[in-house]
Amino acid sequence: MSTKKKVETIIVKFSPKIGIQVPVPTLDYIRQNNLDSMSNRSDTFFYNAAYMLFFNTLQKSVRTNSKIQDNNLALASVIAWRKASNEYRLEFARLAREVGIDN
Repeated sequence: MSTKKKVETIIVKFSPKIGIQVPVPTLDYIRQNNLDSMSNRSDTFFYNAAYMLFFNTLQKSVRTNSKIQDNNLALASVIAWRKASNEYRLEFARLAREVGIDN
């Protein structure tokens, strides 16, 4: 029996032919990324941090794939907006504005 945990992923489709698979961050993933100092925070904080990491991962994937236009980061912004607290919503909105997405 394997003890290796399955990494949950979602596929973000930008068009019928272009999509990227993005890992959904877990508590272990957050800890592995030098964010151990967050371990004494509330579950809500972890939840928001996970979506911030998710957004950053998606943003990096988009920027390194020349076939995907920057304005498709809007999808990540929408996901984050629905899942995150107001503080993180403001951050996602700022990131979206930086790449030219109108609210």
